[in-house]
This record gives sequence, structure tokens and C-alpha cells, in this order.
Amino acid sequence: MATRLPTPQTTSDDRIYGIDLDGVRVRYRLQWRPRASGWYMALYAADGVTLVSDWMRLRPSGLCTQDRTAAGHPPGVFVATGSSPGTSRGDLWQDMQIVYVPDAELS
Repeated sequence: MATRLPTPQTTSDDRIYGIDLDGVRVRYRLQWRPRASGWYMALYAADGVTLVSDWMRLRPSGLCTQDRTAAGHPPGVFVATGSSPGTSRGDLWQDMQIVYVPDAELS
């Protein structure tokens, strides 16, 4: 079953979230990148070790740019849905949702 990831409630929210996806405990942080005019997601192992930094630019209505082969990456995919084109810093939680689709649902 697809899982909706918690997202920041305000643009200044810079916390690291933790979640279990496909049996893999991961942590992630969502941050606005002004020079790229977009939201990015970094992925960390459960112990806080960075797996991939700035690895996924969130784009609405489609698969996010991601490296599923990164060590510690859960086997599914992340999908961003919503209406925001990612070109303004609107509060992410109002504009877009991030959904993790398990590997078993991809085939």
C-alpha cells in the first residue's frame, strides 16, 4: 500500500522525519533550494548517516528524480502529486504530497 510521507507544515520547518518504508527505516529532510527554485529531499539511514544528499527534486504529478540503487534506499519509488510547479516557495504541505509506492506495487 502506498504511504503518504509527512511534510513540513511551514516553509521554515527544517526537521528530519523518520519512517519505515518496505521494511527499511529511513530518515529524510525536505528543504527549499532558492537557486534551483524547488523543493529537494535528502535521505538518511536510521542512524542518521547520509545516504544521498539533495538526491530528489520534487516535481508534481510524476516520479521524482531519484537513485533507487543508492545503498540503504528503500526498494520502491517516491512520487510527488499536486498542483505546485515547484517554482515558488509555497508551503509544501499545501501544494504537494509525497507518496512512497512499495516495490511490490510497481510490477
